[in-house]
Amino acid sequence: MTQEIFLTKMRWSSEDSHNFESMHQVFSFPGLSFEEKAAQWATAWNTFVGAGSGALAPTYLLNGLVGTSQNLKAGAQNPQQNEINLPELKIGQNLRLTYTGKCSCTICGREVKKLFDGNCYPCLSTKAQADRCVMNPVNCHYTKGTCREPNWGLEFCYQPHLVYLAFTDKFKVGITRLGQAPTRWIDQGATLAVPIALVSSRHQAGLIEHELKNLVSDKSHWLKMLQNGNAIPEKSEQESTRKGVLEHLQTFFSGANPAPESLLAQNSRDFQTSSQLVHLLPLAPWLQIQFPGHEPNIIDGQDNTPAKKLSSINFEKLTEISMQIDKIKGQYLIFGNNCFNVRRHEGYLVKWDII
Repeated sequence: MTQEIFLTKMRWSSEDSHNFESMHQVFSFPGLSFEEKAAQWATAWNTFVGAGSGALAPTYLLNGLVGTSQNLKAGAQNPQQNEINLPELKIGQNLRLTYTGKCSCTICGREVKKLFDGNCYPCLSTKAQADRCVMNPVNCHYTKGTCREPNWGLEFCYQPHLVYLAFTDKFKVGITRLGQAPTRWIDQGATLAVPIALVSSRHQAGLIEHELKNLVSDKSHWLKMLQNGNAIPEKSEQESTRKGVLEHLQTFFSGANPAPESLLAQNSRDFQTSSQLVHLLPLAPWLQIQFPGHEPNIIDGQDNTPAKKLSSINFEKLTEISMQIDKIKGQYLIFGNNCFNVRRHEGYLVKWDII
């Protein structure tokens, strides 16, 4: 069956999905302080992930919106009600994607000739969710009164966030909204991840990430990540990396650096002290993630199979892409010597069918 859809990013599913959702709901409990909620969340993480019998093995669903710009706009506003999950993507499956030549902004739904990370140029220039501070939250300017859309900023940015360590092609530091764990790690192609701090706003998470990126990279190399398969580092390297990061943070919050507490406090919405807003997670267990089509987790930091050269293909080069899916990792479908980044094509109107 051929169907016309606007592409959105691939979704994942697992029998463990509901456990993560339940864990995150602790922050909706009334009458508790941030510290009390953070402690309850940490206990839930330790109990669930620590008792896990193996790696999280997500299954993937191609995801999209029925092909009208009105649906695309509605999907951006209320994705859970407007997105449709297509059949599960399976290794060995033959998939064909045909680009119709049309694309629309994922924010306003307007049909345009060119997209900028899924956005039309007017939305890129005016909408808060397309502002540069979303990708670099250390530069958040909400408290300066210059947020493009203060209500959106309040709802999106002033929510609990995690600062985490992940292993993609190397160890990296990153941040994500609390409800996006482990989705963020799966999207990045991380085979290993652990939360190291829970904070009350995106800006605070960005400040910590900025401090740590001199110690641990905050970037991944997409090709090396794909070539890394399901490899993970030795446990001794996992713990030494985490120990170094946590010791650095403890020094950071001790006042050894210029006024870290006042820096965090003055940029918080309610101007509390940083001790109330930052909950370190020194004992959180690591979560392993195993992606479809790759060899099982290799606990030595190296995949001994020769690195396969991969070429990225897109709809700027081809209008029709037919593939037999060999592997899936992050937001990439891998077939033969090629890979296709689904998320890069958000807003593209395509016809898809299983052949």
